[in-house]
Amino acid sequence: MTGYHGGKKRIGKEIADSIYNMVHCIEKDSGIKFKGYCEPFCGMLGVYQHIPELFEDHKPKMKFKAGDINESVIKMWKKAQGGWKPPIKCTKKYYMELRNKPTSSAEKGFIGSACAYRGIYFSSTFDNRRNVEHASDNVRRVSQTLKNVDFNHEMYSQFSHLKDYIIYCDPPYFSKSQFYDEKKNKLSFDYGAFYDWVEKLSENNLIFISERAKLPYTKIKTMRDGEKLFVV
Repeated sequence: MTGYHGGKKRIGKEIADSIYNMVHCIEKDSGIKFKGYCEPFCGMLGVYQHIPELFEDHKPKMKFKAGDINESVIKMWKKAQGGWKPPIKCTKKYYMELRNKPTSSAEKGFIGSACAYRGIYFSSTFDNRRNVEHASDNVRRVSQTLKNVDFNHEMYSQFSHLKDYIIYCDPPYFSKSQFYDEKKNKLSFDYGAFYDWVEKLSENNLIFISERAKLPYTKIKTMRDGEKLFVV
């Protein structure tokens, strides 16, 4: 997997294990059976890549869904599911060409983080120290372990209809409420609307949120880098 600003490459397994352990306890103690797993802010799949194996023997068989507002990232994962391998090298000139291109594409989704400074999507700085070939191999590897995931490009609200799902949310950090979309438009994340959505959805689903700030929900774990995992 490539590095990705705000991504969970280093602590993804830790978060996935925590989610699985809580789900296992809830199902064992209550008799509730969840039917699917979803990530509305899937990004580079730092957590998701560990989930299917954990739930491999789950009954009923899990359905897997994922979404992201970045259309190019979603196109990248969908194309990689079909066997596409991302580029193994990139020049600064090509990086800037893709950065300024108005249309979305799988290549743009990959290069935008794999070749950017600190993995910040199409940062103004092209980082020629990044191991693009390694990132390409990892995207292909991860996509093949997630062949059954249904990827869709939209806002998190596209999943408002879900019921009996485990939903892991990794929204922009509260301290970084402004972010850029794939066309480099500066946007603000509406936390009020998001948390209203979370609480409504929690009536019929089990919701997890990762955040560095304190949230008014039950904290189940603090990760080694200070990230906190909450359950709604």
